[in-house]
Amino acid sequence: GNSIFLQLSVKGGVVVNITGHGTGGNENLSIEECETKAHNFANDLGFSNMYSVWSAQNGDIVYINLAPIINRTIYYPDLVKVKINAKTGGIVGVDATNYCYNHVERTLSTPKLTFDDAQKLISPLLKVEERNLALIANDFVGETLTYEFICSWNDYVYYVYIDAETGEECN
Repeated sequence: GNSIFLQLSVKGGVVVNITGHGTGGNENLSIEECETKAHNFANDLGFSNMYSVWSAQNGDIVYINLAPIINRTIYYPDLVKVKINAKTGGIVGVDATNYCYNHVERTLSTPKLTFDDAQKLISPLLKVEERNLALIANDFVGETLTYEFICSWNDYVYYVYIDAETGEECN
């Protein structure tokens, strides 16, 4: 009973954008339940190997960022963003623009640094909670293979990206 705006790509008919809203409802889904719905919906749309890399809730709306993970590497340039109304359980938004622009088959180089070498380069004040291999977009053009460190300090969360080739902090 709600209206949505749907944008498809001319080439291949891929969903690029869905915009809508949902009102009412009393499901009250958890963030984890919304992540599962987002993953299943993205899979139904043809976005495969997608995993939740970030989520947050603001009021009734849960925002979920999905990225493909291929050969244990997170491909952030290919992000798909999904919005779910936790009260209705309905998908109220999808932004697959980055995926449509960037998702191509890539051959990644082998990292010159190890996870442990890269971890030594971040501040010792940060407590590493999780570490991943991640492809990230450069500021202007291109992509960089990095080690992603999800860290905590004083109840704050920090994401630190170390270039897997040079050891430089990228972000």
